[in-house]
Amino acid sequence: HLRKGRQRRSVQAHQPTRTLDPPHPLTLGPLTLPRSYVLCRKSEAFRRYADEARAAGWPVYELDASHNPHITIPEELAELLERIGRAVFEGD
Repeated sequence: HLRKGRQRRSVQAHQPTRTLDPPHPLTLGPLTLPRSYVLCRKSEAFRRYADEARAAGWPVYELDASHNPHITIPEELAELLERIGRAVFEGD
């Protein structure tokens, strides 16, 4: 809890990219669910993952946003997620 008049300090830190690597290989067969990758262009650290997704045949969508589009551009993110959902379920 914050006392009246005290400001809360930001507790942001960089996330190591190794945390994105799966710890165990999947062994129950190929993944069959449709997948998409959303790259936020203001976070260049994730471009390599977008390139890997693209090379694997995933559609890659880009947003002009930081790594937190749900905070910085929530409307645009919602529109993109709706578009991805329509493409998956309607075959666009």
